[in-house]
Amino acid sequence: LIAASVVFALWNAAYKYAVDALPVMTVLSVMLLTAAAALWGCALAKGRQRLTRGQLRRIAVMGMIDPALGYVLIGVGLTHVEATVSAMLDGTEACFVVAFCAIIARRSPGPRAVIGVLLSAAGVAVLGGTHSLLGIGPWNLVVLAGVACAGLCNVLTDRVLGDDVDPLTMTAHQMGFAALCSLPLLVLQWQAGGAIAGPAARPASWAVAVASGIALAAGFLLYNYAIVRVPVTTAGMILNTLPVFGVLAAIAFLGERITGAQVAGAVVILIAFFLFGEGGEQAENTQDRKSVV
Repeated sequence: LIAASVVFALWNAAYKYAVDALPVMTVLSVMLLTAAAALWGCALAKGRQRLTRGQLRRIAVMGMIDPALGYVLIGVGLTHVEATVSAMLDGTEACFVVAFCAIIARRSPGPRAVIGVLLSAAGVAVLGGTHSLLGIGPWNLVVLAGVACAGLCNVLTDRVLGDDVDPLTMTAHQMGFAALCSLPLLVLQWQAGGAIAGPAARPASWAVAVASGIALAAGFLLYNYAIVRVPVTTAGMILNTLPVFGVLAAIAFLGERITGAQVAGAVVILIAFFLFGEGGEQAENTQDRKSVV
């Protein structure tokens, strides 16, 4: 999960770089088609699992929600906000995961999970500085809606993998459905008068869009393999470290700057992560003792 968080942080910086030079739907289509091709190549080489129609329907819904809809929203938001701000808002994903778990999965979060999420959300607010959630702008809300899609998809992923679906097969189908959803949007962009390549497009922009697809495939695959081994609320909490890695990636690769408030927020998120990790281990030990009894 930590590796997935790092990969998604690098992807966020790469996505920002690409959408600054290419139209959003062009970048998204290239990214999803690359990710789908990579995942299907691995799935066919390994031998994909046969899925039922019900499983395919649920995975199709997941793909349409995230990454298709979610990453359209994040991409549109990234054309107006910095990658550091987008990374900060990614830290609210755990809040959405806990909320959707309570609504959809009917799974009440434990007190440590609630405290950890609230503390990490406070860290995100501090990390945002003047862009904090208390004074969020319209384009920040667009990014936040994309993050909500990711949180919802995390809960649905937990339910689909509960049917003993192979993570690689599920991720390949999910990315394939998302890629198919992006093609009509690309056509609409073209019909609306938008060019496939923007005026500032460079070969490096296309290369970064392809690299973003590889990173996306790796991040989703790492997460889907891990989600079957830890509770979904724990997974969402660990991914709350993404703002820290995301801000670092934006500084290192895009030259964006960080303030003292953002450093303080990153520290709060890390504290929340370690406190939650200790609580999770205690909860697992308690559950193991109950199982033995």
